[in-house]
Amino acid sequence: MFNPNANDLGIMSIRTPTQAFNDAIAVGVLSHSDASLADEQDAHSNYAGHWMYMYSMDGKDYFKNIVYRNYITSDIPVQEALLQKSPFQRTLGTAV
Repeated sequence: MFNPNANDLGIMSIRTPTQAFNDAIAVGVLSHSDASLADEQDAHSNYAGHWMYMYSMDGKDYFKNIVYRNYITSDIPVQEALLQKSPFQRTLGTAV
């Protein structure tokens, strides 16, 4: 379960990976499809299948690329980003 108190203090925490992936897809950090972008190279950059959930801190989830080992996260905390999305655009609770 997401613990906003721990994340507000700069303490690393672990969420359910499925929920972290679903939230990252909902806010546009990651994508369901590896063909989501026109450019072949960029299409693979945010495909969820190429990333591992690592941890959460300061309200953000951090994912590590399985090949290049770089990290990706949202610019703003996950809960804030989810609130900015329309309920019709959210994909929470669905499997990746």
